[in-house]
Amino acid sequence: MHRQMNQLCHVFPLLDMVQWYPVEVSLIARKDPDEMPNTEKRAGLGSTISSLAGETVLELALVIDGIGVNSEIRGHTTTDLARPARYLLPGDLVLTNGLWLEARPVGEWIQEVSSAGVAGLLFGLSEQVPALPASVGLACESYELPLLVAPQGISFSRVIEHMNVVQERLDPARQQLSRLRRVQQRLAGCTEQSELIDLIHNETRLRCWLVGPSGRVIASTGAAVDQETMRAAARATRAGKIFSSLEGDLCAFTVDPTRVHMGLTLVVASHFTDLDDETRLIIETILPSFFIEYVGQRARDGMRSILVRELLELVCSASIDQEPFVARMRGLDFDPNKPVTVIASDNNPDVLAYAAEGCEARCVYTRYGSVNMLIGQTEEPGLLDEIAQLIKDTGVDPVLGSGHPGLGRDGLRRSLAQALPALRVAQGRPCGSQVVCQTDIGSYVALLDFIDRRTLHSFRDTLLGPLLDWDRDHGSDLVTTLRTFLENGGRWRQTARELFVHHNTLKYRISRISTLTGQDLDTMSSRVDFTLAFAMPAEEQGLGPSLS
Repeated sequence: MHRQMNQLCHVFPLLDMVQWYPVEVSLIARKDPDEMPNTEKRAGLGSTISSLAGETVLELALVIDGIGVNSEIRGHTTTDLARPARYLLPGDLVLTNGLWLEARPVGEWIQEVSSAGVAGLLFGLSEQVPALPASVGLACESYELPLLVAPQGISFSRVIEHMNVVQERLDPARQQLSRLRRVQQRLAGCTEQSELIDLIHNETRLRCWLVGPSGRVIASTGAAVDQETMRAAARATRAGKIFSSLEGDLCAFTVDPTRVHMGLTLVVASHFTDLDDETRLIIETILPSFFIEYVGQRARDGMRSILVRELLELVCSASIDQEPFVARMRGLDFDPNKPVTVIASDNNPDVLAYAAEGCEARCVYTRYGSVNMLIGQTEEPGLLDEIAQLIKDTGVDPVLGSGHPGLGRDGLRRSLAQALPALRVAQGRPCGSQVVCQTDIGSYVALLDFIDRRTLHSFRDTLLGPLLDWDRDHGSDLVTTLRTFLENGGRWRQTARELFVHHNTLKYRISRISTLTGQDLDTMSSRVDFTLAFAMPAEEQGLGPSLS
């Protein structure tokens, strides 16, 4: 056996690269290119395993002559992953340096590669692996997988460049069809937005960004771009533009022209007029997959929404014990040992679902009764502000009411009970100030939001109206005097110092206030009435500028 191997090495010097062991191996010899059928050399065909072995400039050795050795190579993948199957496509030439040898048994790795339907394997020798392990040759022979060996002086890029040159000789229409078919094959293996972005980048060599309806980048292959440019792209999508040009030689494509799902946008680092027809075709072929993946994500979020609603119903009815509560929290990817915050909202469910997806915290949308809800968990403060900003960036005014973060079943129930009245307060406020936290309604001021505006108008006008009229007619400062007096808790000397008036002047003004309003400022009830009157929003009641 050893003498036979020595004879083969004498005839074919490239076999010196192979590390031989005393095992029976058949078909371990370089195939003579002159013995190939003429059909393999026919002009117009792409590269095959046999044709690569026949290129003397590449110095490749055909070690295993397996099934498909004469089939056209459709693509190439360079990998040293221990589990490469998900990245391989039928017809690929797999280029590897064998760095996976210590991470996985050879037989399993070769079986996985062969099962993917690849055209063959090119093993590149290196300083780390200077000779082809016999186990690799035996495994390839067992699975009838064609095996090429490249010496250390031949780089993979040189082999790939040769295949590209051969490919360029093909008919242009056939080449474009082959490329589209390859893109569609790779699309089948993409399961995340980031993988789709990478596919566009690999096929077009253009940097690109997937942008949400607020201008927030969801996935990208390039460095960060000015946030205002991304917001401009999102605004163009919301306006119904299928594509648009942006500042900085960028262009934007609408992922979902129907805007049913808030209008995702693909931003590409090229002016629209600079994109050739083939590049645009590749982009437009991949665009629907972004939408499909996004809809799939929303469907999964819909299931979580149902589970969250069930949890809220159980918690509010006190129908769940601690152990099942912990299990449900973990099933929703929440940590049961950390507090959660309930945010009630009057905004569109699609807007809230996007905000839940876009915020840094773990956040889930649901609908509880007739109210839209977000349940969030984060150790950082500012969850309510972040959600409000995400909603605002979509072009909608946020209407939110938030409870305090709560721990466990009781904490979640308490946060929900706080969020609902906070939302009612927010709904009663003017546009632009409809974000309310429980801490904002923790005093007497919160009660005013639940009282009819006409009642508030009458109350404030009765108490402060006479003082406003007197100040207007006489050029006095009774309103300012009263407010300062109340802020100082009725302390005469402190009030006089702040107003820069004599003690007797202050007494005269307080006496005048009592006469005009019929209120005795020495009593607590009168001071409370005036304090409430000052807390009411004057600009809404037609009583002049706010006194507070």
